Amino acid sequence: TDTGFVWVNVTDIIDSRDRTIDEVREQLDERWRSEEQRKRMSEKAKTLVDRLNAGATLVAIAIDHGVEVQTSSPLKRSTTEGAFDRTAVSTIFATPRDGAGTASHANGTDRVLFRISSIALEPSDPASDESKELAESLTLSLSEDLLGTYVRIKQEKFGVTVNQRN
Repeated sequence: TDTGFVWVNVTDIIDSRDRTIDEVREQLDERWRSEEQRKRMSEKAKTLVDRLNAGATLVAIAIDHGVEVQTSSPLKRSTTEGAFDRTAVSTIFATPRDGAGTASHANGTDRVLFRISSIALEPSDPASDESKELAESLTLSLSEDLLGTYVRIKQEKFGVTVNQRN
């Protein structure tokens, strides 16, 4: 409320307890099915990556599985678009040129099979907002690392300990 007060009427207090198997069976079954599906999909994706690395084409694999090959627009490390979430983009950027890989789809249930066909370095403009943000971020990270290192060295030199109990 705007006045800052909330009134609650407590009618009963129930002690905490572990739920019985009957109360959670449906959730357990669903979670187990989901985990099994995710595990099987990851295993299947790994075999498809092995096929790609052995010389198969994405088109041939797509035809075998009744799906369509799609070509993404150029990605940046900070991009999250379409099928690619942050984790997928990180996986893609960790894959070498002409390498293949798999990552989770942005929808959280599917997998993406990919091959890196080209890598292009974008020209850098030091006056751009992106370059300025990167410089600020690097400066902050470097100063935090230096300060942390300085404090650790001083703690070791003077035998500082911290009482974690209080």
